[in-house]
Amino acid sequence: RAGGEWAIGRRVRLYWEDDKEWFEGEVQAFDGSPEAVDSHGTAGAVHEVVYEDGPFWENLATAKWQIDAMQGPSGQPVARPAGQGPSSGAAGGRVKQRAVLKSDVGGKSE
Repeated sequence: RAGGEWAIGRRVRLYWEDDKEWFEGEVQAFDGSPEAVDSHGTAGAVHEVVYEDGPFWENLATAKWQIDAMQGPSGQPVARPAGQGPSSGAAGGRVKQRAVLKSDVGGKSE
């Protein structure tokens, strides 16, 4: 997949500076259009991340974030058995926590 579409279906964690806390979710969509704006008002390519409390559009270029390394290397589509599409997470939009996470080179590192 081109652009940021490789992240669709990936489990991610984003650090929200105001809350000083990491939040887990799953990337459901990508908008690379010039008009794209994230839920915090930052312009640029955005990913829709579905958290336990609902979806938010996130600009991963400006966010501190991590991917679940168990799903394969950064920059490549999620590694899944043939015929299996993106997961919908656990019931209620909650995404199960994974112990192995890897900082992505596209975002800010800890």
